[in-house]
Amino acid sequence: MKAPAKFAQRTISAAIFGILFIAVLIMADENDSSNSMPLGKRILVQAGAVAIIYACYRCGRFLQSHGLLASIDNEDTTEEEDYYE
Repeated sequence: MKAPAKFAQRTISAAIFGILFIAVLIMADENDSSNSMPLGKRILVQAGAVAIIYACYRCGRFLQSHGLLASIDNEDTTEEEDYYE
């Protein structure tokens, strides 16, 4: 595979991971008592974060099925498996 294609695959993978990471950070946000938001708004924000996580999952599966995401290369695993045996 050509270098620009691999670069594009890795860039797409990094972008999806970045968006996913931000959504997880939104999900894990602690409720600060001095700056609390109403329960309805908090539930809406959490639901939006879950929707973003699901969208990243579906987008990743679609791109992987079309070969647009970088695949994991497992060639080095045989050496590691021999080491632990």
